[in-house]
Amino acid sequence: MAAEYKARERYQDQGIASNYDEVRFQSWHGRLSHRIEEAGLDAAIKKYFSRPGNILDLPCGTGRLFPVMINQGFDVVGGDISEAMLDCARKKFQGKAGVSLEKMDAENLPYPENHFDYVTSYRLMTHLPRDVRRRVLDEMIRVARKILVLNFHFKVFTPLYVFNRFFRKNNCPAYPVPETEIRREFEERKNVRLLEIRKLSWYERSSALVILEKRPRQGD
Repeated sequence: MAAEYKARERYQDQGIASNYDEVRFQSWHGRLSHRIEEAGLDAAIKKYFSRPGNILDLPCGTGRLFPVMINQGFDVVGGDISEAMLDCARKKFQGKAGVSLEKMDAENLPYPENHFDYVTSYRLMTHLPRDVRRRVLDEMIRVARKILVLNFHFKVFTPLYVFNRFFRKNNCPAYPVPETEIRREFEERKNVRLLEIRKLSWYERSSALVILEKRPRQGD
């Protein structure tokens, strides 16, 4: 049975989903964060992905990062546990070639091993308790064939962290982790190789992309 945690239910709310982009990404801080995340993903795709290929973006939310992938010539499957978020994405990408949207639970992905060339994930790991995070990572790695680009929030004491704790509590990572813990976790996994940990910016030093390469199984 899937574990329960706050974000699992929060984004099912139609009101939260329909206003998500406006609430999160229309302020000066939101626009800056969005541009930083776009730039980080764009750079990672240019460095590590090769066309043609398909990408699983999980959770896709409203599809705000789809243009980065589409503009570089990739087919995108957007997955999310929230039908409300998927409805918002459908309104934006209805009829767009190379884009499909599916409801799915990251703890139990409905795909065979190596189904997607690439997997991308932003703003998910910070919402997951440790045991859930490990199950989700197992599933993402299982369905990926080549590269995974995963967003983590590390425990870093910065002025932005203090500001968020006092004035923007909803923007604080729910489950930040030490960078050393993540490095150790992926070094212990035999089915992936840690390629890079890329801090997204000087401004949000706690947010980083962890880029992994899927290792072929012995005998493949």
